[in-house]
Amino acid sequence: MAASLTRAAASVGHASRSQGARRRHQAAQRAAASPATAAAAAAAAAARSAAQHPAHVRRSQRVHWVPAAEAAEGNGVPEPSESTATQAATEGRGRPTWLSLLRGCMRLVQANLWPLLLVHCLADAAVFLLHRASHRITNQVAAASLHLDLSQVNPWYPVADPAVANFQTGYLPLSALFFLLALPLTVLLKSWASVATIQLCQGTVHTQPDGSAPAAWWQPLRGIREGLAALRVLRPQVAALWRRVFAVELLLQLAVAAAVVPSSLSAWGVATLPFALVLVLDLQAAAPAAVAEGLGGKPAVQRSRQLLRSLRWQLAIPFVGLLLGGRALEFAKASLLSSMPARFYTHLVEIPVAVLVGGTALQLWFALWRDVLPFAAYRHATEQEGGGSEAQGEAAAEQAPAAAGGSGPPVDAT
Repeated sequence: MAASLTRAAASVGHASRSQGARRRHQAAQRAAASPATAAAAAAAAAARSAAQHPAHVRRSQRVHWVPAAEAAEGNGVPEPSESTATQAATEGRGRPTWLSLLRGCMRLVQANLWPLLLVHCLADAAVFLLHRASHRITNQVAAASLHLDLSQVNPWYPVADPAVANFQTGYLPLSALFFLLALPLTVLLKSWASVATIQLCQGTVHTQPDGSAPAAWWQPLRGIREGLAALRVLRPQVAALWRRVFAVELLLQLAVAAAVVPSSLSAWGVATLPFALVLVLDLQAAAPAAVAEGLGGKPAVQRSRQLLRSLRWQLAIPFVGLLLGGRALEFAKASLLSSMPARFYTHLVEIPVAVLVGGTALQLWFALWRDVLPFAAYRHATEQEGGGSEAQGEAAAEQAPAAAGGSGPPVDAT
């Protein structure tokens, strides 16, 4: 039995050597028939010789591409080309997910905490005062021209009594008129906040000395000083860029109004919320595109839709989640403060103060994440777009020699 096994092994070795000689003979015939491929054939023979003696070949000098003819003959599995590796790496990165967007927001807020907080608080306070003045003027005009008795309501807030706030009395049309008159000023303030936030997120403003970290959350005095210094540095940039962002913010405010107004007038208006949500999501990257790429108005909106087309529903998760989370925190804070017994406000005042301060801090944290979310989405989308373009360029550059040489690039046999 041992002799039969020896004869079988010898016959298999003889057949493999005969097959190898036949392949080398065919390769020589192809090289003689086509002089242009002689160098490639010689390199392929050297590569096969090096593969038979791996001890004399370093691992870093292995062949990374094998012609298709040899792969078809079954000599072995060829290693993937660089274009395939680049494509696999690009596919491995994948689309930005909602979790990566939230992580990007967290990094942006941590790196610019106090300047972003100062910008948000100043813009929010200015919009709040503008709304109070608008509602006070509305109520004064309604009481004088419509002869409505508003002595029992707060004149700084809109009337919520359905007996007064309706179309029959004329209060709702008057409120809509003053809302439209105050809308440009509201958009102007929000445009200032958007430009300042985007400039801070781009990292173009440095208020601390070189090598020092920005102020942490437990350093409010230093953080406020850095925030004020950042606003002074941003003043000329904001003055030059707010006109581009104004049209974008105006469209965004109209989209939000298209979502809120129908649902507030009728229960059937809730059906318009999904369509309005799509419109709002498509406009999220318009302001960053206007600031970073110098676009304005309709071109910025088109650029935003182009970037966020594949990212829209991934963006919807943190957008809706942060919005609902802020509302839930506000409701929980108000419920806790109203449900506390009276003795907490007289003898244990620390408890309601802690609830008020903690709830407000969490609401501000959510608000800052909402402020930087458009820039985070824009940055993710542009990185994805740049990575895909770079991979396509590398693949085209590697396929060019193959198209020129006919049988592929020469084999590296060093």
